[in-house]
Formats: sequence, structure tokens, C-alpha cells
Amino acid sequence: MPEKYDDQNHELLRFSASSLDYDAFLHAADAYVCGVGPEPVVEALSVPSSIHNSDGGAPVSIHFEDGLLRMMVRAPSYFKKYMNSLRYGYIGRSRGGRNGIVHVDDSSQNHLVMRIASFMVTDKGLDLLVRRAIEEPEAVKVVAHRKNGDRVVGIRDRRSGDVFLYGIENYSH
Repeated sequence: MPEKYDDQNHELLRFSASSLDYDAFLHAADAYVCGVGPEPVVEALSVPSSIHNSDGGAPVSIHFEDGLLRMMVRAPSYFKKYMNSLRYGYIGRSRGGRNGIVHVDDSSQNHLVMRIASFMVTDKGLDLLVRRAIEEPEAVKVVAHRKNGDRVVGIRDRRSGDVFLYGIENYSH
């Protein structure tokens, strides 16, 4: 069962990525977007060697913006593969063939970086940066190897390590 607690007067419902009950997460997401439940957050580990702690990986909180949660509730089977990928946590730069949350490499996926950067200067993007106090943003995507090229995308705060997923972008167009 997920742990429930108050983080800076904002109630969170934490789920472990390693043992995620997707149906329970979707139920919590639906309650949250309807305004009757705490924010669902997935806890995973970061595995790049530069941020390892003595336990072998720094914890990372994965937050979901309201619009993405609504999409997940409306199309749960579409997002299940992405949610399963979260158990691998933040793995830094893509290593090819591995699922998880990866830094979007601006040299090979410049168009994806530009889309995420464009989001960050919209009203919604600026609201996310301010509301979540993100000081050092970097573009990230959830790799689940969907053949259509769709990736769940978001922003990682380099300072805190937290990830804020907001939508879907396609890396092939």
C-alpha cells in the first residue's frame, strides 16, 4: 500500500515504482484530478554513477501534471507500458535498449529538446517551473520502446533530482 503524507502542506500519495499497482495508481490519479484525493507520486531510484548514494541509487520522486494524469485515466492501457518503465528510475543518458527515464540528448534528438524547451516558456510550463520551484531544469523522456515513436516527456530538476512529467511527444517527427 502506498504511503500517504504531507509534503510542505501538499498531500502526496507515494507509490513504489518497483511494486507499482497500476490500478491503484489510476484510481488515485482519478481522485486527484477530480479534486478529492492527494497527488499520486511514484518513487524510484536514480542510477547514474554521478548521483549514487551509499545505497546504490539516489531516490527520485516522479510527479505527473494534471493533463497527463487525465490522459492516463482516459487511456490506461496506452500508458501501462510507460508506467512499467518507471521501475528502472532515472538512468541518465540513454544507453540504448534500456527502459526508464533518460536525459534527452540534444545532439541526436534536437527536435524533441526544442519541443520540451518550447513547453517550458508557455504559461503552463512557466507555471510548472514556478509552482514546483524547479531551478535547474533538464529535458527528460520515459523510454518504453513504443514503435510509433511516442514518449512521455517532462522536466527533471537537477538540484532535487525530482522528475515532473507533463505530456507526450513523438521523437520521429
